Amino acid sequence: MQITLAGAASLSLTLDLNGKTVSTSGLALGKGGLTITGNGIFRGMLYQMGGKLTIKNGTFSGLYAHGFLTQAFGELDEPVLSIEEGTFGSGGITYETNLTDSEAAKAALLATLPEGKTFSAPLETANSEITGNDGIVVYCSGQSISVVDAGGTQPVTGTISGTVYYGKLPVKGATVSLKQGGTCVAETQTGEQGAYNFDGAAVGVYNIVVSSFQGAKTVMVTLTGSGPVVKDILLSGANKESIVEVAPGLPAVAVGGVDAVAETEGANVTFDVGKQETPAEQEAIKAIAVGQTVELFLDLRLSKQMEGGEASAITDTGENVLEVVVPYTFTGRTDVTVYRKHGDDPAGALKALYAAPDTPEDGTFWADTQNGYIHIYASKFSTYAVAYTAEPTPSRSGGSSTTYYTLTATAGEGGTISPSGKVRVARNDDKTFTITPNEGFAIADVTVDGKSVGAVTSYTEKKVTKEHAIAASFRAEDEKAAWNPFADVKAGDWFYESVRYVYEKGLMNGTDSDRFSPAQSTSRAMLVAMLWRLAGQPAGNGAAPFIDVTASAYYAEAAVWAAENGIIKGYGDNRFGPNDPATREQLAAILYRYAQVKGQDTAKAGDLSVFADQPSGWAAEPVRWAVGAGLLSGKGGGVLDPTGNATRAETAAMLMRYLER
Repeated sequence: MQITLAGAASLSLTLDLNGKTVSTSGLALGKGGLTITGNGIFRGMLYQMGGKLTIKNGTFSGLYAHGFLTQAFGELDEPVLSIEEGTFGSGGITYETNLTDSEAAKAALLATLPEGKTFSAPLETANSEITGNDGIVVYCSGQSISVVDAGGTQPVTGTISGTVYYGKLPVKGATVSLKQGGTCVAETQTGEQGAYNFDGAAVGVYNIVVSSFQGAKTVMVTLTGSGPVVKDILLSGANKESIVEVAPGLPAVAVGGVDAVAETEGANVTFDVGKQETPAEQEAIKAIAVGQTVELFLDLRLSKQMEGGEASAITDTGENVLEVVVPYTFTGRTDVTVYRKHGDDPAGALKALYAAPDTPEDGTFWADTQNGYIHIYASKFSTYAVAYTAEPTPSRSGGSSTTYYTLTATAGEGGTISPSGKVRVARNDDKTFTITPNEGFAIADVTVDGKSVGAVTSYTEKKVTKEHAIAASFRAEDEKAAWNPFADVKAGDWFYESVRYVYEKGLMNGTDSDRFSPAQSTSRAMLVAMLWRLAGQPAGNGAAPFIDVTASAYYAEAAVWAAENGIIKGYGDNRFGPNDPATREQLAAILYRYAQVKGQDTAKAGDLSVFADQPSGWAAEPVRWAVGAGLLSGKGGGVLDPTGNATRAETAAMLMRYLER
């Protein structure tokens, strides 16, 4: 459909997108003017034949390779285009003029921006070939071009790409939107083989929304700037759609895990992020946030709708824990806390984590101060709030203004920690503590704010910005640690902490009640079972495509899931070889594919030329990644041993390194 707006020169119209999408093959402006606002999505061409176009904000994309196209062939004595803010995706922006000088044409497009603004990519010019006009075409090509501050520090950008599937078939022509909160920052369509690509995306956390006649799906991705993100998306059908809606005026919230809830419920599921404005809910939280400022109230709601039925609320998703990521400014704030008021339960504070969890638990949160995000992990949906304590007034020391924090170090019976007691540390300084067991004792554990950091002999709190408590505990040398049921895993073994890590997280068990068998080979069945548990034991669809995997085997569900997601390939003759020992290069390859399925960066590559032995050709890329990421190391003397069997101790170490990257 093409829309024509023609009228008197004084006619001025406004198109309020209101956060929605408008698609048209073309919109022609006669005399008068058009203002586009409302932070929505506009798809199509704009023909300017004397009329003036004003873009207040929004996301714009054309229907063709040249992206958003405007044509201004009228008199240019006065500007015919004004762009205040906006993002131009799927090919950038193209501006056709009747000017014959390239620099003048560039200046004409830049003059459409507010003073001090420019585009996030350089301008180029060419002779017009689209309409036969004799003028100059100015274009700014790319997948996502934005209006930015001229001369300012440009944001770190990267690429997000992947393939959209329905079953095992790629989906052509699906609309793929890159969203932050309620704003679509870029949009494209899948190609012939179902591929999509967003170049020039700023680092951050996004929701990717795929829409096609096979349904809609929303997933979350994080772009760190350390390399491209590859995120393949499997559509679940029209009756298992997952949607995230963020109300206007709220931070650019992203949500992960809604698609898993839709699968579990077998229904269309919508996650709504709104403003919580109920006084009773707010007062209940303020009453327990003593001494803190509560500045953000969120109303998190989840609902489902079966085919042909009415929508109903989901207040608790049980083991399906969702991740709600909220952009947050930590400057001048300490003790940032997330509170929740759920139903008739009393308001309470969520448990603070000090790193991203391997297995998220409801009622926890992680304040990522480095990147400016609060990660909320929840399976209960109602009122959430963020509160903080203002940073303390700096204390004076030696005539200069310095902020100090108190670290409290304690040691149990059987050893010492030095320094001990209350230790005063200047802001952003490091402080190291040394833990020493008495004769006949060994270090049992060291905890920081209640979280174990292992049986370490020293611990350094880096760049101190808040108060912490460090506690050391000890045990008799002939006494096994409380966590350790294994007679063949002893303190001092190089694999001790790795075995403890995977055992406590439920990823690996013993081969017997009191044996871990660290030198025993890891079977391929054991390996896929570990990753399946790490992924949360997701259900597979159907039977495993291997003749040697029986439905009753303990690893059967894991093999189905791993095969469906491309994590295991088998031997090419419909055999998986579950009891075969996994080699070190097979372990690297399976972890590599698992990382890709999780949308993690796998671009980092190590130098294999330092090793005398090389991996098999098919495993070269995964092994380079594993070496570059610090997961796989040599055995000394220039030996990597890629085709050697991976022992259970080596497997535990690689899993720990992978999860703690």
